[in-house]
Amino acid sequence: MTSSTSTGGRRRTARGGRAARAGVRSASAWGGAAALLLGSAAAATAGTASDEVVAVPLDPATDVVSSLVLPVENLPGLELTDVVGTDAYTEVPLDPGGEVRITLPEGLEVPDPSAVTLRMVDIDDPPIDGPEPVTFTADGSSALTAEVVEGVLVVVVPPEEDLPLADETEGVITYPVAGDVIGLADEEAFYDLDLGTDVAAPSVDLAPVLLTTSYLGAPALAAGGSLELSLPEGSPLRDAGVRSLGDVVVVLDDLDRDEAPPSPTVAASEDAVVVSLAASTAPGEYRAAVLLPVTDEDGTVLAQRASATSLYFDVTAATSPAPTEEPTEEPTATPTGQPTTSPTRPATNPGLRSDTGVGDAAGGSDRDALLVGGGAALLAAAGATVLAVRRRAVR
Repeated sequence: MTSSTSTGGRRRTARGGRAARAGVRSASAWGGAAALLLGSAAAATAGTASDEVVAVPLDPATDVVSSLVLPVENLPGLELTDVVGTDAYTEVPLDPGGEVRITLPEGLEVPDPSAVTLRMVDIDDPPIDGPEPVTFTADGSSALTAEVVEGVLVVVVPPEEDLPLADETEGVITYPVAGDVIGLADEEAFYDLDLGTDVAAPSVDLAPVLLTTSYLGAPALAAGGSLELSLPEGSPLRDAGVRSLGDVVVVLDDLDRDEAPPSPTVAASEDAVVVSLAASTAPGEYRAAVLLPVTDEDGTVLAQRASATSLYFDVTAATSPAPTEEPTEEPTATPTGQPTTSPTRPATNPGLRSDTGVGDAAGGSDRDALLVGGGAALLAAAGATVLAVRRRAVR
């Protein structure tokens, strides 16, 4: 496929990457390789809420928890919301002979800097049967060098005279990562570089994000009812660094209709989240993406870590209240009774913005967005699939 030029970088179809897991819903729910950019808006709660509450422990099976290193600088404008794949890639401009400094997320390391590679590739229209791309390896066999300096991977690309810039100007750096992180992908992390632009720089600092995703099936719920989420002590999400539910953001997707459903009302505390659906929510299949920050043991939000869990469930039609019988005659006395009180829930905050690394997205729609890491836009499949990034190991 031939890419076209757009503001901020080229657009092309993602090739290869991590295949979608077999989810609890049909593949049609994912639509295709399209990103939905979700903005913040006030919650819409038409109708009267039901008293139905469904308890959902956020305790996914370990084998559906995945962690992937995302090159967010190659993916501008995307947010940590409902992204199944993307065709938007922007290469990072760099001068030939320039230096790339990659600061890894907390918990990751580069076990072998000599395994770092730079492949010069033409991804616009690659031949099915063609020569292998020119590849440099930082093992002393080429002008590519790589070392870890105080936890930062420093890569120096070859000078212009060693690069085949007449044929390809894009280079893909791949580097191994390791760490005690649940569901960490086996494939190497990567960054796209543009080595032939006039607006390049002699050095660039990059900060990829480690994204942990998982998914769960939840019981059916009547429109107007509520999901009550908890975080059990043995949940794999705790192993991923999720320690509190207080800074949650919940995004509701209608999997049957190509439109935004009424936004739920979300009430959260450290230990529990109540997601109340609007009574006007249409029956059908839904996904609630539960987006949570990752923190260290002291509770400090880690800017380069994020977690997203998808809940798949059916919404049924709200039950109509039973008709009230009209009295046939005037009562002889006015009955008296004790006043009733309604159970209280945590104070609601539609959209739930945190003051630790979370901010509002510009341009409102009927969705909520989470920005993590000083405004760096992230992306997530938030469930059965992760971003369909291109794998660059072989053609």
